Amino acid sequence: MYGWFLYAHIASVAGFLLAHGTSAAMALRLRQEKTPDGIRSLTDLSKQTTNIMYGFIVLVVITGVFLGFQGSWWSHGWIWAAIVLLILTIGVMSALGRGYNAVRGAVGLPVRSGRQVKTTAPAPPDDPERGLRFICLNANISRQFEFLQNGWLMNTKFSGLTGESDPLLGNRQPIPNCPVTDNFTRQKDDGLRCRVSGLPQFVTVRGGAYFFLPSLRALCYFAGAGNT
Repeated sequence: MYGWFLYAHIASVAGFLLAHGTSAAMALRLRQEKTPDGIRSLTDLSKQTTNIMYGFIVLVVITGVFLGFQGSWWSHGWIWAAIVLLILTIGVMSALGRGYNAVRGAVGLPVRSGRQVKTTAPAPPDDPERGLRFICLNANISRQFEFLQNGWLMNTKFSGLTGESDPLLGNRQPIPNCPVTDNFTRQKDDGLRCRVSGLPQFVTVRGGAYFFLPSLRALCYFAGAGNT
């Protein structure tokens, strides 16, 4: 009986590492994926392998407790160290995995919030494309609009952060010395801040132009130029 439980314990650890490795690989691949369908597939596969991983954790605990009693290992320090390490690992994985809920919700997948499961339904196939028209009037374009765009929205090191651009307007394109720009950090007053990785590009610029608009004073000058 002891031998069978030992074999099951080792097999459970191997299964846990395999399922966790698959989920981690999906998370790393998510950083490079830009399309909503690709993000949806990766996050859904990661969720499925995560559920399998927790099943293996339960088997690791059950077989480990049995082996601890059968082998009289509870008086040894290493078994308690292993339990503490397992608890810390589960806690770290849960904290890191929470950040991907925002990504799942953004592509229409169900997200658990407490005891509730929320789903943001994607647009129907026949839903027409929509867009925004943006106009900005500036007295000094280099110190106003372009400064806001380059110094704030697209700045990957804005306010002490790194590796991220504006979560809504950022284009997620790599720049020199910063190959990753698709992260987003949610600040929290009562806990550790949460970082979300693999944000898709939500806004695509179709076109734009700069136009010179004379001031009222200039228009008055032009209007009276023929009378002088």
